[in-house]
Amino acid sequence: MSPLPPPLNSLVNPLLTDLYQITMAYGYWKSGRQDDPAVFELFFRKNPFDGEYTIFCGLDVVLRFVDNYHFAKDDIAYLKEVPQLKHCDP
Repeated sequence: MSPLPPPLNSLVNPLLTDLYQITMAYGYWKSGRQDDPAVFELFFRKNPFDGEYTIFCGLDVVLRFVDNYHFAKDDIAYLKEVPQLKHCDP
């Protein structure tokens, strides 16, 4: 399968997540498993606008994001300054 192009929205980046997900990505990388298949969920906690159901669309954006997931040099520089990550190797 050929690589997917990057997400169309330039604001979509690996830093738009919580610290747990970043430490999990670090753990995969540190243990040499960054290229192993992984399973994840994409979800939200509450239907928006007090709705009773949700229609999902935008799977292509999710696939583009996952296929192009990486930290840029600026991202890594920022993460080095996060107090909870000070102990991590670069």
